[in-house]
Amino acid sequence: MSHLDDLRAAVTAPQPVWVQFTTAYRADRFDTYLFVEGRDDVTYLLPLVRSLSKTCTGRVFPCWSKDGVLQALKDITEKSSYARRCGFVVDKDLDDVVGVRQTQDSRLLVTDHYSLESYLASEACAEVIWTDIWCMAAGDQRLQAIKTLCRKSQASLWSSALPVMAWILWHRRRNEKLHLNRTSAKKLFEIKQDGAVFRTSHCLAELRKAAADASKSPSMVELLQEARALMTMSGKARTRGKYELSIFVRVLRKALDAIQPAKGVAGGTPLQNTPLTEANCISLVAGKIAYPEIFVDFVARIASDV
Repeated sequence: MSHLDDLRAAVTAPQPVWVQFTTAYRADRFDTYLFVEGRDDVTYLLPLVRSLSKTCTGRVFPCWSKDGVLQALKDITEKSSYARRCGFVVDKDLDDVVGVRQTQDSRLLVTDHYSLESYLASEACAEVIWTDIWCMAAGDQRLQAIKTLCRKSQASLWSSALPVMAWILWHRRRNEKLHLNRTSAKKLFEIKQDGAVFRTSHCLAELRKAAADASKSPSMVELLQEARALMTMSGKARTRGKYELSIFVRVLRKALDAIQPAKGVAGGTPLQNTPLTEANCISLVAGKIAYPEIFVDFVARIASDV
């Protein structure tokens, strides 16, 4: 086989996280090792790990699911109890309302929002995109208008997404398998010109695509019961982070389109060269936006475990 054939084989048979860790770990160094759920988590947290690690070689391993992170924690605890500076991060999702209790371990961090994406859909992130990505002045009055629009759309999403999250919660309580990546926020929610967010007319049909058994669906009474349970939580704790980030990016793009100079107008230079998408948002702001204390304190503590 050629080297290219070897690479292709490696893509279809990825190394277990445990093998990656044992290959990278060096007892005589002071690297920090973080285990996270997915690739976006790596992109977001790697700059923080490197900045707080006692060496410049902080490492972040994607485990491809919450179960994968918990399995890595179990493997390292059982097979490599001597290993230091290892931290594990998982999304809270709806675990607290479902009644799932994670392992009590000082090396495990559970987010206090729904997921990592929930922290990025914020006014602070909007300002970083405005100044660092679009190269606009922080004192520009239009920035305040955009922040207001983001705040309004976020509150509107929390309200519109409540029945959607209640539907998801109903399935979670019954251990029904959901494939939420089969649909997207763009198919579930639409944004009006004033930033208000509404469910699309085919929202329920899209949700059913995510269910392993589309015939199982909550009654209206059951849906209301789940919605009442969710209303005791904050918007960021109960709303799927991917939905928040999607709406956030779409609102920013709408705002940018609204203030773009008309074609053919003198001095009508486009306001940005770097397109903002749901796919690249995290990579554009990672390391530029201030990290929440929950992450900073956790990574600093893990890095200091000598």
